[in-house]
Amino acid sequence: MAGKPFRPSNFLEGEYFIAQNCRHCRCDRLERGGCDLLLGAMAGSDLAEWKYDNIGIPMCSAFEADGDPEPTPRCTETPDMFA
Repeated sequence: MAGKPFRPSNFLEGEYFIAQNCRHCRCDRLERGGCDLLLGAMAGSDLAEWKYDNIGIPMCSAFEADGDPEPTPRCTETPDMFA
C-alpha cells in the first residue's frame, strides 16, 4: 500500500486527513494564500502528493510543519553549483 495515491472515500475521512495534516502545515496558512493542493483536492483533482506511507497511513509529501523555520532564500546573483 506504500506510495499508492490517497483519496478520501467520504467527508469524514477527508476531514480527518485535513485535521491531521493540513491544519498543522505551513502551506495552509491564510497569509500565504492557502494550500493549492487542498484547493485542488476539494475541486476533485487526484493529487500525487497525497499517498500512503510505509505503514499505510495517508500523508502529504508537501507537508511542512507549521513551526519549522522559513527556508533561506537563494541568492539570485550566485551561480548554481549543481545545474
